[in-house]
Amino acid sequence: MKGEKSDLRIERTRTSLWAALLALIEERGYDELSVQDIAERAKVNRTTFYRHYEDKDDLFRQGCVDLCDSIIAEMRLISKLELDTDLTWLPRYVRRMFECIDSDRDVFSVLCGPRSNPEFLRIMEDKVSAFMMNERLNSWSLLSSRVGGQDMAELFAWSVTSLLIGLSMRWLRAPTPVSIERVSEIYSTIVVGGIAELLRKNL
Repeated sequence: MKGEKSDLRIERTRTSLWAALLALIEERGYDELSVQDIAERAKVNRTTFYRHYEDKDDLFRQGCVDLCDSIIAEMRLISKLELDTDLTWLPRYVRRMFECIDSDRDVFSVLCGPRSNPEFLRIMEDKVSAFMMNERLNSWSLLSSRVGGQDMAELFAWSVTSLLIGLSMRWLRAPTPVSIERVSEIYSTIVVGGIAELLRKNL
């Protein structure tokens, strides 16, 4: 019981520090923040902060990794429910990712905004492309067997992820709201059509 209470306190402290960091990024910009600013906003002392994180970069990095891992976990749920080996899997993954982003739209808007740390986009790209490569494409032999092997499959994973993240950022900043259905359709049309053409040329 005592261990559970301790775990809950740790979780609450980390959640408070993450929320404080996000709020201050939006207000002042990441580069202008100090550990003292974050600790004061979270209502904890500096000693408590350093018990959990090395510095503000460590807090930022761990928060971004946790956020991206939560999206990957949602995408893995789809993997457990399907055995298809053609391109029909891609639109479902894309839609789920947009749904996850939309459910945390305020957080993503801050992290992708001009006052944030650009490392977030690198973390997200690395996480999603690794998922695509290791957990989807390695079991989908059609691409690698048709267009040049493992290297080409890795290039595919990187390119479709970069497009997905770029489109997501534009979608978040769109002056006129665009539905999840529409943005998913745009992405899937571009990517699935491009892959189909690539495979056709390599038959």
